[in-house]
Amino acid sequence: IMSDSQSVDDPNPNYCTEIENAQIMASGMDAEKQQYAVQCANEAIAQHPDQNMAIAQYIMSHFEERYGSPWHCIVSDGNLGFFVRYDASNHIYFSIGPTTIFLFKNQRQ
Repeated sequence: IMSDSQSVDDPNPNYCTEIENAQIMASGMDAEKQQYAVQCANEAIAQHPDQNMAIAQYIMSHFEERYGSPWHCIVSDGNLGFFVRYDASNHIYFSIGPTTIFLFKNQRQ
C-alpha cells in the first residue's frame, strides 16, 4: 500500500500500534478518525460476521455520513494484495482479529 507521498513502512507521527482491540499497521488519520474507524469496524463485524462486503459497506457509509464522500473500504480475512493511490492524511490500515481493513479517500488531484 503506498501513496505517492508516503509508504506504509515510513514513520508517521499519527501512527498508533493499538486502539482497543485493533492493531493499527499504518494511518495518516488524526486520533478521532482512527477511533471512529475502529468503532465502526467493531460494530460492522458484530452485525455482519463473515460478510466482508457488508462490513466494508457499513464502514464506508458511516465514514461518508460523518466526513463526506467518497471513502473506500477494503476488507479481507485472508491474503490480499492491492495497490491504490490514496490521500496520505485520510487512510487507515488495521486488523481486528483475523479481519484486515484498509479505509481511505482518493488522493487529492
